[in-house]
Amino acid sequence: MGGTGMIRDYARRTAVSFGLATMLVLSITASFAQTTADLAKKGTVTIGVLTGIPPYDTVDASGNTDGFLVDLAREAAKALEVKLEVVPVNNASRAAALESGRVDFLIAHMTATPQRAKTFLMTNPYGAYEMRFVAAKDMKLTTLDDLKGKRVSVPKGSTQDVAISGYGYRRTGSRSLRR
Repeated sequence: MGGTGMIRDYARRTAVSFGLATMLVLSITASFAQTTADLAKKGTVTIGVLTGIPPYDTVDASGNTDGFLVDLAREAAKALEVKLEVVPVNNASRAAALESGRVDFLIAHMTATPQRAKTFLMTNPYGAYEMRFVAAKDMKLTTLDDLKGKRVSVPKGSTQDVAISGYGYRRTGSRSLRR
């Protein structure tokens, strides 16, 4: 696909994403029915936004976080009729930020799992993502055992981190695992 086709595809995906964003904002508003008055009284909603994954987030010339996830946060604040405070989070810090009350809610690519459902209320998803192993063409991978002795990089604190750690991999760096 050429440059123009890629741009059209990105524009189409963005339009679909904004449709999903509308559903997200409505879900957030509904899920905060008990605390909407508290947010209105406070006048501000503090939203943890996942950083470090362009184009979902970027840093502008002034050092401010911007991008698709911040756009979703702006729409949520607008729907709630309050000011927005964005708190940058990463995979490792996002759950703690929510549990500690540092943020009111997250827009941070968090997979809904039964374990997380015990602690967090989750809205409808605003996106769908595929996860794959990526390796050199000459590497033969058919099972997880084929990764024995190899470095595997996953986002720290992510669903992938938890899943692959269950197969005997141990952390050897900030984001690398080795078995």
